Amino acid sequence: METSRIALIKYISPDGVNCIGSGLLVSASQVLTADHVAGGKAHRVTCAGSNEVFVSAVLRSNNPDVDLAVLTLGEPLGGVESLSYARIDRSSVSQVAGCVAVGFPRWKKLGERRLTAQVNGRVPTGEGLEPAADGGLRAGYLTLVGDRIPGAPPIPARELHERSASPWAGMSGAAVVVAGMVIGVVRSYNLAAGGQSLTVTPLTALERLPSELRERFLDALGIPGLGRMPVLPARAEGSWFNRPVPALSADVQEKYRRAISAALGSPDLPAVWTLDELSELRRKAEANQTGISEASDTLAALCQAVEAKPVFLAIGGNHLELGRLQVIYRREIGAWPTDASADALLAAAASAGIVERRTLAVGPLGALARFMLGTAAAAGVSPDESYLLTDWLAGMGHQLADARSHYHQCEDASAWLFIDLGDEPRHGASPWPTVVTWILLTRDDAIAGDPVRCEPTADGLRRALTFLLRQVPPARPLLVDLAVPRGLMDEGIEHWPVIEVDGSAEPLSAECRPRLRWSRRRRDARLHNRVLDRLEEASWDGEARYWTRKDPRYACFLGGHDPLFHEDQLRLLLREGCGFAIWFASGLPSSAPAEISKAVQAVPVPARRDVLPDHLPGFGGNRPAVIWDDPRGRGRFQLPPLVTPESP
Repeated sequence: METSRIALIKYISPDGVNCIGSGLLVSASQVLTADHVAGGKAHRVTCAGSNEVFVSAVLRSNNPDVDLAVLTLGEPLGGVESLSYARIDRSSVSQVAGCVAVGFPRWKKLGERRLTAQVNGRVPTGEGLEPAADGGLRAGYLTLVGDRIPGAPPIPARELHERSASPWAGMSGAAVVVAGMVIGVVRSYNLAAGGQSLTVTPLTALERLPSELRERFLDALGIPGLGRMPVLPARAEGSWFNRPVPALSADVQEKYRRAISAALGSPDLPAVWTLDELSELRRKAEANQTGISEASDTLAALCQAVEAKPVFLAIGGNHLELGRLQVIYRREIGAWPTDASADALLAAAASAGIVERRTLAVGPLGALARFMLGTAAAAGVSPDESYLLTDWLAGMGHQLADARSHYHQCEDASAWLFIDLGDEPRHGASPWPTVVTWILLTRDDAIAGDPVRCEPTADGLRRALTFLLRQVPPARPLLVDLAVPRGLMDEGIEHWPVIEVDGSAEPLSAECRPRLRWSRRRRDARLHNRVLDRLEEASWDGEARYWTRKDPRYACFLGGHDPLFHEDQLRLLLREGCGFAIWFASGLPSSAPAEISKAVQAVPVPARRDVLPDHLPGFGGNRPAVIWDDPRGRGRFQLPPLVTPESP
């Protein structure tokens, strides 16, 4: 699905309310959407990169079971090819994976602007079948079971009868696409499932329309015939009745195989480590040992890990990057892990729990339970939303009240303040801004504050930042990023005393963990894409002395001003795509590489991208500019959209 095809539809409902729906541009002048969206009036359509276009004609099904419609644009959009369509095979109970729907739900907003939300998921083929007149079953609606979306709010039960107030209102009409082919259109959201599934009208529902109206739809969409659409086969390996038995990954086997073989006195271990296989090995180990056995403890931990794996997958742990999981492990267990896979972290957490019980250091929850709840909090899945998680916790002997309490402690209640000091100035002009803009992102909202005007001087900017920070709603912790022109990166703005606390002023660096970004990259998509391209190959591995070589194989650059060079070396590096730099304006101290290497050597490589700025040494008075231009954003917060360049 090309993002330029995603359509935002504004219309007026029959009772006079301004509404928003979703759709997909399927040809240069046709938008596929839901019939109840088309039931309004004064439709206007906006696609990425195009102006708002009025709708000149509406083709409706006028049938609640065939919630499909086609809007014809008054002005065709150039360079758009027609899309393809497909139907799914529903002859057996299985599922079609790789399904995507993109729309504009109410909860996804930036200020007053709607943003897109992408739902990735699967369509179970056994859902939505209904009795036919002949006593058999016929295909009805589809159900798109979506993956958990970070930031998407749960839908309270009280809204079961208040659908228009739902955070997912506006998603109706979004097309569901598989392998580049459209299979249907979102008609509603499943409130009973907490908003994690969408009800979809398949294109094959057109067969229920009178022949003349059906032919008009097929002609408008360019479909030669419902029976001639390609069939997407279901994936047998994902069948509900043929789920694979959970097993631990190969790296876990490699780590523990030798010790277990030695303890059992046999080199022959199972090729696949499932719960049944590991339990049998554990019985053998306990039969051969007296007292406490390291092999028995290891196998007990591996059994707990493989039992926890399906729950870990169900709460979305596999969607979190390894570095994020390592950060969670350190927070919950108390040490950086040495393992490099999710399965290995589960095994390590289970092993830590056994040690805690032996030393009587365990609290209300064991180490593995804390790690799982920390993962659930990062994925936004509470124990009350996952019966698998609550059942597993109960099976581990934990109280649900303790689990809820720990989950709420793990929830990230931080806010991210993104301050933009403006674009690069014209050649020879002052870099100090005249206007400062800001956005505050929280778990549930994005607040675009009023721009703050300031005098183009250092004192003017200091006063503007002090005023701005008075307007920001309180949050703890408050994380701050500053998008600044190159000329202001060496000014130490992040260390200015601009936060008023009990009658005195404190710097952002005292508590807000500020990071700098190059504001020009916020306005030039090519510069933004260079960071993305570089990070595809870059590594955080090695000691800091390797980062001084301007080698694109390393994500981070460490350097300082060299007076022998006439050009601005840092700006050249940023233009080349280096979005992570530790820069000393007065020159790189000879001790800096060793100091940085010592500070981060315990941090696992995948976790460095998230936590390295917070683990840097102080360097005395020669503090570097930490430019952390991560295109992902920061933590669970997504980077705000690129902004339009300012007029010179």
